[in-house]
Amino acid sequence: MGYLEVKNLHLKKGAFELRNINFSLEKGDFLAIIGKTGSGKTVLLETLTGIHKPKGKIILEGKDITNTPIEKRGIGLVYQDFMLFEHMSVKENLLFPKNRDINLFNRLVKQFDLEKLLLRKPKSLSGGEKQKVAIARAILSKPKLLLLDEPLSSIDFGFRYMFLEFIRDIHKEFNLTTIYVTHNLKEALNLSNRCGVLINGKLLQFGQTGDVLKNPKNSAVAKFLGYKNILDGKLVGLKDMLFSVSPYNICVGDCGDFKLDVELVSLIKKEAGFLAKVRAKSELFYIFVREKPPKQFKVGFKKNDMVVFEK
Repeated sequence: MGYLEVKNLHLKKGAFELRNINFSLEKGDFLAIIGKTGSGKTVLLETLTGIHKPKGKIILEGKDITNTPIEKRGIGLVYQDFMLFEHMSVKENLLFPKNRDINLFNRLVKQFDLEKLLLRKPKSLSGGEKQKVAIARAILSKPKLLLLDEPLSSIDFGFRYMFLEFIRDIHKEFNLTTIYVTHNLKEALNLSNRCGVLINGKLLQFGQTGDVLKNPKNSAVAKFLGYKNILDGKLVGLKDMLFSVSPYNICVGDCGDFKLDVELVSLIKKEAGFLAKVRAKSELFYIFVREKPPKQFKVGFKKNDMVVFEK
């Protein structure tokens, strides 16, 4: 059994539903949940903390906590808008409630470089400073599971890479098990060892981060991940499958493992050539070409450059 087991989780909230969410984490895993706005990422985090009451099971350290009160779960949730007490100083925010571990407090103040901020109120802090305080406060509660909801959304763009490093270092330094919600694929790739794609309340794919990003399970995941040229497998003799090939991996002429006769539809000028929209049978797709092609021509691509997935 894993450190965290989520089994057949289902939640109906108004017109929205989380449907049959299943995944497992080991101690020390860093899971990135990626998906568009409105896909249910925040609702999933809130359900894990106990804010919403679902069907199914949430098991943490071998204990079923599905119906355990929020304050007894040992889960820390940090929202993108920080949720700090505006009338309190940074120090008061960190030490609320009063039974905090003072040794851990001193360690975090030093680790997070908060010494000069302790007497200031949240309204005087930058987005990055607020996020550091919010994460430090969550760690002070010694969470069994740390949940971060879009933590970089309020960080200035120029500081985001530095904050990514900060989060990665903190995860390792304090031996955390972390779930990180984002719509940014680069954040997921840089931080996580596990990844889940949540679309319209369904966890459509879950696994090792690199495998998920390189091998989408179906067309919905592929489209979210930004794959171009999603085509019917019939073009290359595949039944009931789709495939994708990058415009930059398609060659002009009698080349590659698969060859197609295409018709030029339109051209978009690029710095080093053209992005050509072409048609093969009923399928439209793009290829990058150095020079303007004729109206009718041949293209090809290698089998190893194809990504195949379900419809």
